[in-house]
Amino acid sequence: MVASGLGGSAVPALCKTQMASLGAVCIPLSDPPIEKCVGAIHAGHLPLSKAAQALLDTLKGFLPT
Repeated sequence: MVASGLGGSAVPALCKTQMASLGAVCIPLSDPPIEKCVGAIHAGHLPLSKAAQALLDTLKGFLPT
């Protein structure tokens, strides 16, 4: 719908080049800041793979202190 001029959309900044190639105009949104809650769950009785543990460790680095 956006490409047809019938609507708008909020997309991540990394999509800017792709959107421009499709003829869409990207306007940065900065106020108020856009936030998103992210959660992670896993089966507590099973060990995590090294990759999964690394992902959780990275996510924990973004938690407020």
